Amino acid sequence: MLDSLRQGEYMALRRLLVATAAFVVMTATSAFSVQTPTPAFRAGLKVAKSRHYERPECYARVFAQHAHLINHRKARNFWAIEDGPRFSTAVWNECRISR
Repeated sequence: MLDSLRQGEYMALRRLLVATAAFVVMTATSAFSVQTPTPAFRAGLKVAKSRHYERPECYARVFAQHAHLINHRKARNFWAIEDGPRFSTAVWNECRISR
């Protein structure tokens, strides 16, 4: 009886340890992704600051979701979005920025 109780406690402690480890890994991963902005985010932030938007980080986040890399013969590797209702609506809904 005592051995089965100890084994049950051991299994519960093991589950708790695994859950705690998973939580720590997920938190560290999400914190790392927040700390390292993508090149598309940095490009969106530069655009937002040059246009003096009130919430540049929000604009940059939406820009990064919709941006794609363009290779042009005159300007290599720049980020662009397809101008249209999808991006404009997303910027308005999330950031309240009217372009």
